[in-house]
Amino acid sequence: MGSVCAIWHFVPLVQMGRTPTWIAWWALGTVALRILTLWLYNNTGRSLFAAIVFHATSNVSFAAFPNYGSHWDPAVAGAITAIAAAIVTFLWGSKTLARYRYAGCRKSLEEI
Repeated sequence: MGSVCAIWHFVPLVQMGRTPTWIAWWALGTVALRILTLWLYNNTGRSLFAAIVFHATSNVSFAAFPNYGSHWDPAVAGAITAIAAAIVTFLWGSKTLARYRYAGCRKSLEEI
């Protein structure tokens, strides 16, 4: 889903005069943001409201800077978002992002 979003925005980003490097970092961040959105949706009882608020917050945080993100560096934001998405994917599993991988560990330790 993140790849589709990145491809969908490619032409408008080129038309805005964004460099290929800027677009590549932005694409990394947007794919990671979609992973986090799906994780949030799956872990809030499939709350579409939570996913929408998360997406809106992301857009507002970008647009809140002067000149529509003039001080926002997609390399920094994309890297941080990708690290967060990698951690979530590792801990909740890549298939559904809905089952915390170590949920049963506590129970096993208590039984010992």
